[in-house]
Amino acid sequence: MKTILDKINKADEIQAKKTELGTHEVELANIQDLVRLVSEAEKSLANFNSLYEKINTLKPQIVKLGDQIVASQIDMNKLAGTFEKQFSELGLKFSDYPEYKRVSEFMSKSRMVGDMTRYIKQI
Repeated sequence: MKTILDKINKADEIQAKKTELGTHEVELANIQDLVRLVSEAEKSLANFNSLYEKINTLKPQIVKLGDQIVASQIDMNKLAGTFEKQFSELGLKFSDYPEYKRVSEFMSKSRMVGDMTRYIKQI
C-alpha cells in the first residue's frame, strides 16, 4: 500500500509541476496605428505624385527664364568690365557708384539661378 501511495504522491508532484506555467505579459500592437500610418503615407505619396507631375509643365518655363538670367549676367559682366576700365581712365572707381552695387548683387543672385537651372535641366 505504501508503494501505491508513494506512486500517487509522485504522480501528484509531477502533475503539479506540469501545471505550473510562467506568466508573461504580452502587449499587442494596435492595428489602428498601422492603418493610420498607411493612410498618412498614402496621402503623402498622392501629394508627391501631384507635385512631381507639375515639374514637366514648369521645367521649360524655369529653364527658359534661367537661361535668360544667365545671358543677362554675361552681358552685364562685359559692360561692367567696360565701365570699370572707362571709370579708371577718368580716375574714378566704378565700385563707388550705386550701379556697381546693383550689378554686383544681381551677379551673386544670378550665379545661384545658373546653378539651379543646370540642375533642373538634368531632371
